[in-house]
Amino acid sequence: MDKNKGNEQTPLISTETTSIQTLNTKSKEQIKWPKPVALLLKFRHKFILAAEPVLLLFTFGMLLQNSIYQQYFYNSYGRQLFREELNWTGEFNFCMNADVLDSFLGNDTQLIVTQKSSYLSVINGVAGQLPGIIATILYGPLSDRIGRKPLMIVIGIAGIANSALTILLMYADWPMEILPGINAINGLVGGFPGMLTVVFAYTADVTSTRWLTLRLGVMESMIFVGGALALLLNGQWLNATHCMFPGPEYLYLGSSILMIIYVVAWLPESLTSNQRRERRQNASMLKMSIRGLKLFFSKEYSAWKLWLGVGAMFIGYFQAVGNTDISTLFLLSPPLSWNPNLIGLYQAMALGAFGLALFSLLPLLVVLKVPDPVIMLFGFAWAAGANVGIAFVQVTWQMFLVGGLGGVGALGFPAIRSIMSKTVNPEDQGALFSVVATAQVLSSVCATILFFFLLPYITINLGWPAGNIFFFVAALCAMTWPFGIVFLVVSRCSRSSGPGLEKQVKQVIEPLVSTTEVSAPLTSNALYHGNTPEASVIN
Repeated sequence: MDKNKGNEQTPLISTETTSIQTLNTKSKEQIKWPKPVALLLKFRHKFILAAEPVLLLFTFGMLLQNSIYQQYFYNSYGRQLFREELNWTGEFNFCMNADVLDSFLGNDTQLIVTQKSSYLSVINGVAGQLPGIIATILYGPLSDRIGRKPLMIVIGIAGIANSALTILLMYADWPMEILPGINAINGLVGGFPGMLTVVFAYTADVTSTRWLTLRLGVMESMIFVGGALALLLNGQWLNATHCMFPGPEYLYLGSSILMIIYVVAWLPESLTSNQRRERRQNASMLKMSIRGLKLFFSKEYSAWKLWLGVGAMFIGYFQAVGNTDISTLFLLSPPLSWNPNLIGLYQAMALGAFGLALFSLLPLLVVLKVPDPVIMLFGFAWAAGANVGIAFVQVTWQMFLVGGLGGVGALGFPAIRSIMSKTVNPEDQGALFSVVATAQVLSSVCATILFFFLLPYITINLGWPAGNIFFFVAALCAMTWPFGIVFLVVSRCSRSSGPGLEKQVKQVIEPLVSTTEVSAPLTSNALYHGNTPEASVIN
């Protein structure tokens, strides 16, 4: 194969990867397919529709279940108090919220229920995320060796088992405290961070550097689109059935099955058999498992970019997860006191706004060649302003307005991923994204613990309005700005005066972190991708 082929630029995908997948062997070239089938196979191997549906279906099921958990805990504790305090023996043909609890059981009852549900939500969230660190560290390097598709299938099977066990628990009326154990098993198999590692590495495999930010943004938008659909359906279902919870779990089960079918029947493997074989021969699994961490101490790459990138990603996800974790309890509390249907509509609208910004505004910025650091700064500055706006919300229309405008804040994440991905060679994409996903897990765990305890403390102990917590979220957004400013200054100075400034930054920062040199011979894919050690200036 002509190795110079990797240097050809295409609008969206790597021509080398596509040619390998479509013309892998001489025998395959000689197969004469009917024209409709041939056109379908040609489209399949163009990678135009690739791993995006995988993340869409997975996120839909996962966020559907997560939104169920929060309201399941809240309603279960409320119903328990009804039975204990009022000797309630009838059916519950209504959902619990602040007005219902305080009207029937006295003032401040909703605060007690909020505190109990917050505590169990923390345990459940941490139990599902911490075990994922083990799987995430292994999944990136492992997918570099065996391919991306097998791990997608494994995570999908774990989702089927998780939803089936949760359905059984709800029908059998088992104690809610069992759920953290079920989630821990699912997290150990990979869960959400494991899937993020694999799909983002897949996207980097098949996308040219020119369009990497856009393609990562489209992939990121699948999280928000899937989440919007999940929350919309969840709110409608709970409102129509008076908070009967097993139903949405069946949708999670179905989405996991569909995802596996799509991966097996349609999705091409992004790595050729030769690439996988070569990587298995070059390094043992033990070395590959720590390769992601070694990248951050490497003299081969601009490791300072990786450190700043993962730091910005940690803070960015900390505020995003915190915002998501407290939003349901905030909307259930005064002054809004929404019902599940309205909560589902709002959260679906907010996530849809994130996806819309990534689908509409991000392509425009990429076409205009706006630098990644500028996109990053713009996104997190907008997110800070949106959180400040939520803090002042008093009525329903204000919440929908601020939440809708806040969608632009999603632009920061694909920009960070793009900066980091362009810094390393293609054979290190899986290892890199495993570290990024691990940072996201740690960030999510820390945010879940902090915010679920912080909201009850602010409202119960201090007596402050619940909205005040969003000032803290806005401050977290602002903490990402210095990272973006450093990226921007170095990028602009490097373009105007050559790589001299970047070398100076490297000389100052990297002695603090660089102690290990990673051996990573360049391939024709590396030349195509533009991620050589010598050419690591941020685009």
